[in-house]
Amino acid sequence: MRMALRAKNKVSFIDGTLPEPADGDPNKPLWVMANSLVVTWIINSLEKDLQPSIACIENARILWEDLKQRFSQGNETRIYQLKSEIYGSRQEGKLAAEYYGSLKGLWDELDNLMESVTCSCACVCGAGQNRLGQREREKAHQFLMGLNPEFATVRSNILSMDPFPNINRVYQMVCQEERQRAIARSQESQGQEAAAFAGKAADDNRPVAQQGGTRPQCDYCNRIGHTRSTCFKLNGRPTNPDGHRSSGGWDSQYKAGSSKGSRGISGKKQHGFHGRKSTGGFNQANVVQTKNQLSPALPFSEEQIQRLLSLIGPDEEGPRVEEDDWSR
Repeated sequence: MRMALRAKNKVSFIDGTLPEPADGDPNKPLWVMANSLVVTWIINSLEKDLQPSIACIENARILWEDLKQRFSQGNETRIYQLKSEIYGSRQEGKLAAEYYGSLKGLWDELDNLMESVTCSCACVCGAGQNRLGQREREKAHQFLMGLNPEFATVRSNILSMDPFPNINRVYQMVCQEERQRAIARSQESQGQEAAAFAGKAADDNRPVAQQGGTRPQCDYCNRIGHTRSTCFKLNGRPTNPDGHRSSGGWDSQYKAGSSKGSRGISGKKQHGFHGRKSTGGFNQANVVQTKNQLSPALPFSEEQIQRLLSLIGPDEEGPRVEEDDWSR
């Protein structure tokens, strides 16, 4: 409140340096107006339950002295409370800026309650400056005592400095150490994430047996290492880059099937294809029946067979294969 009155140049109304003018003084109306303004400010700054007790006081000086006599007796209790909070303050996971800000508020309030000791004589010994320096060192010690254990190194470095730095310099050094630790933790976290990612990629690239899993087993040939969809014995081997199939695939199976019983497309037992006269021709039903009979050996799909049918065309009367009158 004193600071607000000082900003408005109205402190003289509460400290008695500007008394009330006598009646008939031309400045009295101005004084009364300014005094009423100061009284209003003071009343509005009090709590609601205290305002009725001073509502009838119209002089700012009298009002100020009344409040001072009633509430200044508790300064010692508040000073003791502030000192207890200051010495018991700890960082406890807070940032250095937050911890310093809380202490700074307690220090300022304590300085406001403590009576300032000034030298009234014309001494040149510098006792006043020495007292201020001691107060700054005390604040720095209080700040260092409440830091987290991780700042033990920087605390030791500060205490060993000569001359001892003021509280602002101490705060700057602690904040610098805090930023360096934050950068180190960030880099360490990134390194751990990269190592974890690399380890996961290595685990994914290991064989199934090394990862502790079971290898697949084909239910057709009962061999381990592949499934039914990739079984060479059932589906044949894949095509080589030159366009030929590997040995042991569908070609070998088809040849083995052709040598026994059925002679394939060129055999004479296929009467629908080699007969002298065929009433039904090489129709789709015969092809489907042939495809169903040779499906384990023939490497043709149903779509490929349909394309072959379209190229052959319908069966007609006329010469057939192995007849003398083929060419007219």
